[in-house]
Amino acid sequence: MKKIIYIILCVLVSACSSLPKKAVINNPVKSEANQLFQKALSMEKSKNYISSKYYFELSMNKYALIDDREGVVKSKLGVAKQYLALNKSSEFNKIMADIYAETGLLKKKFLVNEYNMLKIQSYYKSAEYDSLAIVLNKMKDNEPEQLLRKYSWKCMLLNKQNKISHSHLKNTKELADKQFSLFKKNKFHSLSSLSFAYYAVGLSYYDLKEWDRSLESFNKAYDIDYLDQNYYNLATDNYFKGLIIMEKNDIRLANHLFSRSTEMFYQLNENNAYHKSKFKQFETQYLLTQDNALIQNMINLKNNVEDQNLKTTIENWLKDK
Repeated sequence: MKKIIYIILCVLVSACSSLPKKAVINNPVKSEANQLFQKALSMEKSKNYISSKYYFELSMNKYALIDDREGVVKSKLGVAKQYLALNKSSEFNKIMADIYAETGLLKKKFLVNEYNMLKIQSYYKSAEYDSLAIVLNKMKDNEPEQLLRKYSWKCMLLNKQNKISHSHLKNTKELADKQFSLFKKNKFHSLSSLSFAYYAVGLSYYDLKEWDRSLESFNKAYDIDYLDQNYYNLATDNYFKGLIIMEKNDIRLANHLFSRSTEMFYQLNENNAYHKSKFKQFETQYLLTQDNALIQNMINLKNNVEDQNLKTTIENWLKDK
């Protein structure tokens, strides 16, 4: 009898508990941190790296205030990405060391993945391809987005090593097609990984001079970047489509595509990309019109170019005129 009474009392105490099992806590500081983080992502997409870093740092401080370590690391990864884009290698290496220490403690798979992807981008940028390959081979996560990113980076790596594999290109494209189909059914959500996959495949086919396959991939990249409103990527897609169409001898359409990419790069303040695109725009315009006024335009462009390889390309073009 005593035992029954004890059980009943325990049930009543549990039922009257003031602590709900799944309490919903409205934390205004976390909401502010999340908004700052999204603002940083928006700035990053428009290639405004300094402003993006600023907002990532603000979100990091807000997350630190509420001791949200996952949010802190996520923001630090954002800051590191901006340092990489701004070519601030010492700052990048320092914050990556901090991130490495904390991701080991948190053991969050998606944070480790983002850390590894930043290392891969860093190695690619500095042409440390052996180190890049080591990181790729160590990554065992086969979650769909992560797998697609791994396949894409392997395309980029094999391209740089002059070891392009048709079978790997085929597998990457098929995986991207599958995930794009799932995206249409709202079962895959990473437009950026899809865009990068089609870009990597398109670039590889371009270097193989397989124009139709390259164009197919860049057309798909363009469609995805349009959905994602990634204007830099859209300009890049138009630029490569122009190069491919030029190889296919449709000079008028190529000129149209270069005109579009030039305007977009100009508005994005991407000077090097703008100058490359402007050169191709002038080149195709000259092929169409034989207008000698374009020669002076080319001279003016050469004088404004900082990229020595592009300057040499323009000088060689001028020698033939």
